[in-house]
Amino acid sequence: MKCPGCGNLDTRVIDSREAEDGDSIRRRRVCDRCEERFTTFERSESARIQVLKRDGSRQEFDRRKLASAIGKAASKGLAADEIDRLIDELEAGVRQSGVSEIPSGRIGEMVLERLAERDPLSYLRFKIVYSRIEDIDALYDELASLVRIRQQARDRRVAVSAHGGPPLAYEKVGELTGLPLDAMFRLAWPDIGATDVERYRVEYRTRYDAVAIPATRLYRGARTTLRDFHSTGLLQATVTGKRAADCERILRGLGIKKDIDVYLGGDSAPRPKPAPDLAQFAMTRLRVSPEESVVVGDSAADIAMGKSAGAHTIQVLWGFSRSPLPDADQSVRTWGELRAAVLAPGGPKPAILGRRGALRS
Repeated sequence: MKCPGCGNLDTRVIDSREAEDGDSIRRRRVCDRCEERFTTFERSESARIQVLKRDGSRQEFDRRKLASAIGKAASKGLAADEIDRLIDELEAGVRQSGVSEIPSGRIGEMVLERLAERDPLSYLRFKIVYSRIEDIDALYDELASLVRIRQQARDRRVAVSAHGGPPLAYEKVGELTGLPLDAMFRLAWPDIGATDVERYRVEYRTRYDAVAIPATRLYRGARTTLRDFHSTGLLQATVTGKRAADCERILRGLGIKKDIDVYLGGDSAPRPKPAPDLAQFAMTRLRVSPEESVVVGDSAADIAMGKSAGAHTIQVLWGFSRSPLPDADQSVRTWGELRAAVLAPGGPKPAILGRRGALRS
């Protein structure tokens, strides 16, 4: 085994043990020439994963190449062993899915999902290169989005772990975005009773009121977009799984309540997202038909709500869902793209904005 420090081939094993994933052997080695110590992992050969690149070509999944890419973006707070564990998780997830081929873009998204939780600085550095961010406003939005989603993940974990529930993986928290709190609690405790659901909901809301609402800020570009929509005569509604009173407080605090014609919360309709009720109520209040409407959101629940209500749907890729959802009619990466999509000739007239389409926390 070649020494990574001096290139010497004479190295020896000084410790061997099973790695945390149970699928590999971790060996500590020392170089006989320079005495540098380093770690290697031995894994059994299994079915090879093919990576579909953006140009249509395919190549074999290369752990070393991915580790090098992450390492170049990594901050000092992300050790080599942590990068190895991250790739272990990623590779295990791909193999467990049963697919033999995966788009390179999805691998990048899986890396970002894990970096967001482990090391925010490494996440941003990797994101800048991976997504080719060249606009300062886009970078500000990315930073704000990272702060919001980490805070939401932290709040939801606190509500669960405080009562002995299992820790929720970052990507699992993302999947729950837009759904009612009951869904999160039942994931942690499948047999939870109605009394405990209500008690935990109150506890979560107390934390949300104290931490999340004061931290809510507008994305750079959001205010301009809302004003542009307003000036062209578009009617706008905000619908959220949170309480209507919370929504009103946020809109008023951000100074954009006058730009929103209707705001509805999870307590404004019989069924929460992804049921169509909130979108349908908003359309009724705005006196528009589904054919005239567009639902903008960042979560699967937002898009499912819009589709089931018969509206055109646009997914924004700066929230929890960083990969295009198959059910969305369109996906946009910038506020400029969103304005163009909504204001396109012959496009939908009123705009029903899912809460995360315009807000961040």
